[in-house]
Amino acid sequence: MVPQGGTIVVGLGPNDTTVEISQAGGGPVTKVKVEPGKQASIPVPNVPGGAVLYVQIGTGARARILVVEVISTLN
Repeated sequence: MVPQGGTIVVGLGPNDTTVEISQAGGGPVTKVKVEPGKQASIPVPNVPGGAVLYVQIGTGARARILVVEVISTLN
């Protein structure tokens, strides 16, 4: 889980140069260039609380996909 307006920290392999974030159910895909072999902090797109995001690290057969739920910061 990640709060609205927060960041997602992902570990990258030596050949990972991109991270893609998309909302489950469709919508635009945000592609972020990253430095391979390090950790990257990716800002959460402007989506409502309860939204589910797919975070794809890398491409092709070696791609990894994380499923992240966005939680509301309102009380």
